[in-house]
Amino acid sequence: MTRRLPRLGPAADAAADLARAFAELMVQLHQEAGGAPAAEAAVAQAAQLASLAASAGAACCWLDAADAPPDRALLRQSPVLAAAGPGAAAPLVLDVAGRLYLQRYYDDELRLAQRLRALDGLAGLTPAQLAAACGQLDARWGTTGGAQRLAAATILARRLAIVSGGPGTGKTTTVARALAVLLALEPGLRVALAAPTGKAAARLLETLRVQLAGLAPPERLPQEAHTLHRLLGLRPGGATPRFHAQRRLPYDLVVVDEASMLDLALAARLLDAMPEGARLVLLGDKDQLTAVETGAVFADLCAERGASAPAAAALAALAGADVVRRAGPADAAGLADAVVWLERSYRFDPAGGIGRLAACINAGDAPGALAALAAGGAGLAWHDAAPDAEALAGPLLEGYAAFRAALAGGAAPAQVLAAFARHRVLCALREGPQGSQRLNDALARRLRAAGAGPWFHGRPVIVTANDYALGLYNGDIGVTLADAQGVLQVHFNDAAGGLRTVAPARLADCETAFALTVHKAQGSEFEQVDVVLPGRDGPLLAREWLYTAVTRARAGLRLWGTAGLVQAAVQRRWRRASGLAERLQGRWG
Repeated sequence: MTRRLPRLGPAADAAADLARAFAELMVQLHQEAGGAPAAEAAVAQAAQLASLAASAGAACCWLDAADAPPDRALLRQSPVLAAAGPGAAAPLVLDVAGRLYLQRYYDDELRLAQRLRALDGLAGLTPAQLAAACGQLDARWGTTGGAQRLAAATILARRLAIVSGGPGTGKTTTVARALAVLLALEPGLRVALAAPTGKAAARLLETLRVQLAGLAPPERLPQEAHTLHRLLGLRPGGATPRFHAQRRLPYDLVVVDEASMLDLALAARLLDAMPEGARLVLLGDKDQLTAVETGAVFADLCAERGASAPAAAALAALAGADVVRRAGPADAAGLADAVVWLERSYRFDPAGGIGRLAACINAGDAPGALAALAAGGAGLAWHDAAPDAEALAGPLLEGYAAFRAALAGGAAPAQVLAAFARHRVLCALREGPQGSQRLNDALARRLRAAGAGPWFHGRPVIVTANDYALGLYNGDIGVTLADAQGVLQVHFNDAAGGLRTVAPARLADCETAFALTVHKAQGSEFEQVDVVLPGRDGPLLAREWLYTAVTRARAGLRLWGTAGLVQAAVQRRWRRASGLAERLQGRWG
């Protein structure tokens, strides 16, 4: 007969309920496998900690950091726990540093580290090719753009390049110029462009097309960009993807934008499918929000940067010795040789409103951030208050003046979409007085004609799930318009620069999109942004969230939130426990 689960703390929410159920299952498995009764409490505590960590997006948890850590000696006696190492086969895995994993996340982390270490290294260009590449880089940059030239040189010289930079630092420009050089050196180079969301993938393709105009023959350029799920052929229900370790991707170079959104499982599957000898370029912003799912992969990869002595020598011929920085000993740890940070923004004036605010947020300088908000100017305005959705609706609607004018004037769908894309309302939560649902309801009521149903002329929507049959992807934005006969159709921009039109009845997975959570807006940029903080503090309000929200704005930003909440957000950092950085150095299994 199954023994009772040792007493645990109260379950306060869904994550705690799940943790309790998982703990009960682990104790049951422990008992069925003949585990000692004395270890049951330790098993229950460990299972609960691992489940709560996973619910919070962490790959693992530190046992020593727990308020009530389980007895490690008793825990090691359980058959449901395995020591870290290849082939660890148990529901829970514990490494020598005291990190406790659910097995799937340990397997993903270990496999990802192994694949990255195997991929990292010089790309094998001949001296003649390096000399030609050097000449082409000089022709495009001259003696300026040192960090960008270093990033481009890293892309050219290495099979793995990781480029981190905030908005306007030139990540895409850098990739475009390096890609132009590679296409000149290897005309048959097979290139794939990808991003975690359809919106980000489309923006990458559009930007690269503009940047590469005149630098490479059009027929050599990628003709489309993919979501990573589509690139890998991932299918619902956990079925084997189309491309994997036994069937690799048919590309010589894969460029992934918005890599800060990569979760642990998706990153591992991408590296599984990378062909031998291929190149991988990851672009992102290490300071932005991490993935919605488990892990903080891009931040872990960017933890160290610099060039070891061998890498510096290889890069000097391309980037110039003056821009190659040494950042440690000759045996630089992890992937430091592959990492370049672009820190100068060409979009924001460092002394201007948005630029100064973003810099203070990133530095954890709460007094500086509040001072920047109070000073305003250069497109920055602050409302030190926490009004609810109804009170906010009127002022927020002002931001959509160009969109409303396009609707009223009967503008063409492409013009209406362009007008809507200029402005967005961003918030932290879906629910609550300042949440996206209530804000969307309040804004829609002011635009919807009396008696209209959920679909109305002017309703903007965001797609929330990939629909391959319609050619629409998670994050795509459309606008509902009535034609001359009054029939409603939803119009989307497509990757080819045209429009895709869909009947509302065919859109099963979409939401109104006047207001978005910052997570949904990640990978997008707008001329003007209203950022709405919630009325009370919470764990979501952190430096990474506020920085990501603020930097979605290109020219104008209005922030709605109290000084206390701004200060709390700037002072709080999200830390997701992970062992990826150490495993990249060959430590801890």
